[in-house]
Parts: sequence; C-alpha cells; structure tokens
Amino acid sequence: MTTSGRVPVTLLDPSAGAWLAQQLAEGAQLRHEVTRVVPRGRPQPYEAFARIFHPVPWTCEWTAANARCVESLGLVPDRVPTEPGAMADGMTTWAEVAADQGTEVHASAQWADLARGEAGGFATSRSCPGLEYGQVSDGEFIGPGAAALADVLLAHTSTPVDLVLGLWEGNGSLSVGVDSVAGVGAGGQGNFVGHPLGNSAAEALRTGEGLLSVIGGYRRYLLVGDDGSRLRDPVWGARADLPGEGVRLWPNLAWPPDRAWTMATEIDDCWTLVAGSWDLIRALCSHPDLEALPIRPDAELGPFSDSVNGRSPSV
Repeated sequence: MTTSGRVPVTLLDPSAGAWLAQQLAEGAQLRHEVTRVVPRGRPQPYEAFARIFHPVPWTCEWTAANARCVESLGLVPDRVPTEPGAMADGMTTWAEVAADQGTEVHASAQWADLARGEAGGFATSRSCPGLEYGQVSDGEFIGPGAAALADVLLAHTSTPVDLVLGLWEGNGSLSVGVDSVAGVGAGGQGNFVGHPLGNSAAEALRTGEGLLSVIGGYRRYLLVGDDGSRLRDPVWGARADLPGEGVRLWPNLAWPPDRAWTMATEIDDCWTLVAGSWDLIRALCSHPDLEALPIRPDAELGPFSDSVNGRSPSV
C-alpha cells in the first residue's frame, strides 16, 4: 500500500481481472466491437449496454454576429468575452452538433461522419462559419458528466466503496517517475520524480509484471483498488517535481466485485461503454448531464460503422 496524496492506493493482482480478460478475448474473436471493450457478463449476462458520448469542445471569435449565431444554436460559453474579437469557448453535445451539421446522432454514430469533420477531428459549423467544433477527447471523459456517470454507477452496485480500476499502462501521467525507480534521473539532470501512485506502481509499469493483459497483450492495465472517490474525481497524487499539481488519471476500466456493471473507455475512442442492468442503462440514458444511448452488444463501432451518416471507406 502506498500513499498518493489523498488516500492510500492499493495495487491489485491482475488475477482480479482474469474474468474480464477471458470475456474480452471471446468478444474479440467474434469481432463485435462493443464486446471487445466491455464483457457480456458471466455467469449471468448483462441485461443492457450503453454508449456515453464524450462532450464536444467548441470555440468561436466573439463578434456580435457570431454571438447571435451561437445563441441560436443553443450554445452557452463558459464565459462571455468582454473584449471584441476575443475567443469564446464551451462544451456541447453530439446531438447539438448533428442538428447544426444536418446529420443524426444514433447508437453507432462516428464523430468524423456526424460532425462532417476535418483531419484531426475538428469541424466548422454549417450554420455559423466563425464557430469551430474541437476534437472530442479520446480515452478520457472530461467534464461535469464524468462525476454524474460515477454517481449513477455507484448507486447501482452493492459494493460502492470497493471497486477495481484499470489504468492503461501507456498513459503519460503513469510514466512519470518510472525511471527514478530504476535509479535514472529525470531528464538526465539528477532530479528524481516521485511516481503519483508510488514506487510499487512505478516498478510494475517498468517491468510489465503485475499488469492485466487483455486480447493477447493488445492492452495492459495497472489494477488498483478504489473506494469510489477516484471514480468520482480521478485526480491522484501530486508529482514531486510539480508540488501541488494533481495528476488526472481517468480509469479506462472499472467494475465492482459484485460485477453489477463494467465501465470501459478504450484509449482510442471518444466515448465510454457501460454494461449492466436495464435499470442502470435507463438511469444513464435519462441523466440530464450525460449524453448516452442504449447499444446492442454486437454493434460495430469501427471507423466506417456509421451507416446513417457514413462515408465510403475510400474517403
């Protein structure tokens, strides 16, 4: 057990996720994209699945005309600029973007198709030329909806203060301080950086031992215990070289020991998948701070799976 700034972090043996690895391997063989990321459930299959769309950032030069246009689209800036020509920004939903771009949000929608986007995931509004939609966050849920998601999940398990979180080994914040465990100075300057999860986690990441491997090593995760606080607020220990700076680590996997649900945010996806009961999925899809839709466990979520707004694979 190591300290990470708030409460002790408990590293878990990868055997805690053996059931998950087995089921994801089965999903990968079936080539069903949803069950490649979240399991079907066993011994009792999960009743339902949800896809939660990550919020969309937007920016706009704040002229009088653009302000009227942004308002007509129902967008609200985080703050209203006081100087002419300054940039305004905020967050919106996939549904709002679809309404603007003349497309449709649905369970298998893909961001590039729905937003009529450009390279890098950016898109220009069709209704307001001064408005740009930014890249939706891959592999991380950013915004107030993340806490809402945690609250709904914790309300649908008998063990809300006993969770397993999986952190992808390639997260840049997890690499901090790994070299110092091996006696290597950070940046070659002899300044040692403490790992946000402690030396035991750094050693596991350095050696690769003690990580949960899924789909034949396609992904590997460090498993840690959580009392629910880091699912609600995924800020971990401070870096030794930046005192007072918290390290944000959104869990790529999460489940309670009763396996009432499984949450997964694949690092290359701008959405989060949840498997659980119908009551849970209804609660997620009706929550005012979440944009979520039910999805079939055998639904494809590849780059050309959007049959409603889709492009040709040659594009």
